Amino acid sequence: MLKKNNDLMGAVDVYSKYPLDLDNNKQTSGDSFDDAYICGELVSLLISAQNYDDPRLTKYLIIWAKIFGISIIEKYIAILDKANKVKACKEVYASVHGKSVDDADLQQFFKLKGWI
Repeated sequence: MLKKNNDLMGAVDVYSKYPLDLDNNKQTSGDSFDDAYICGELVSLLISAQNYDDPRLTKYLIIWAKIFGISIIEKYIAILDKANKVKACKEVYASVHGKSVDDADLQQFFKLKGWI
């Protein structure tokens, strides 16, 4: 209903109330697929609203990618990259791989992507 009325941020607020199982988001159980669906919807809504600085965006990108793999979010990372949201891109990649943004291996990858 909120999406139909173009109240994208209202829809984000409603979906954000869904209790994610953050302890289970690395496993492919039925619960994690539910979490992935909600995260995917939230990411789509936030990107559609061009609300790139919302802290929930990186959170949901990370959870979604941890469940289905980094390739599921590549399209959204490209959008963030084009919007010059490099810090968010680096944070997502580092968190999904369980590393610090300052990790030497990731630094090489970030250079390759043009984020450094």
